[in-house]
Amino acid sequence: MVLKYLFKATYLDGTNYQQNPEDISCQDPKRSCFFDLKSDLIKTFCLEGDGHSYLVDLTDGHFEIDGTSFCFHEHPLTEIKLIYFRRHTHNFNLQFGEQSHTMCFRFGWQAEENGKQIQRIMEIN
Repeated sequence: MVLKYLFKATYLDGTNYQQNPEDISCQDPKRSCFFDLKSDLIKTFCLEGDGHSYLVDLTDGHFEIDGTSFCFHEHPLTEIKLIYFRRHTHNFNLQFGEQSHTMCFRFGWQAEENGKQIQRIMEIN
């Protein structure tokens, strides 16, 4: 399986973790690269590929698409946590023996805003 987008996490100390194209964890070869992330130390999480970059900043909750910044919230956030997953869709046509596979990349955050838990997730096909 070739991934259309690979992630890069930048930690609070400025170091980076880059997902490898095989998506195999450095710590456990039976797991994905996401297993290697120190999620509580991530400053930014970026998906890159197909000539574009999509970023979420976990210090303030803003998103960026190709460097253009925007927000999906109005008030300061606390306890910001990364959300990231891939949704796979498989379609089968039994009559003709055809099948297709699509993958949707979803990422964003969960946080507290004015005492309430909220989530904002960007979806990239």
